[in-house]
Amino acid sequence: MGSHINYEKLSILTVRSAHPTKNFRAGIEANISRLKRAFGLDRCTWQGWPGFRQYVWSAVVSYNVLVLGMLLPAP
Repeated sequence: MGSHINYEKLSILTVRSAHPTKNFRAGIEANISRLKRAFGLDRCTWQGWPGFRQYVWSAVVSYNVLVLGMLLPAP
């Protein structure tokens, strides 16, 4: 009366459930990398916490405008 575990089915379910999380994390990492390379977010030269917030905010808004521009259809 012992319980039988189907390890093959369990491994398939585990891989399927973990895969979307890996894709999401890879997408986030890609966005962070692009912000660092294209918009210079590797080092903030603005002074204090308010300056840091403004620096990051301006880079993120610029990146979002760039992404939205790439989504527009070509004329």
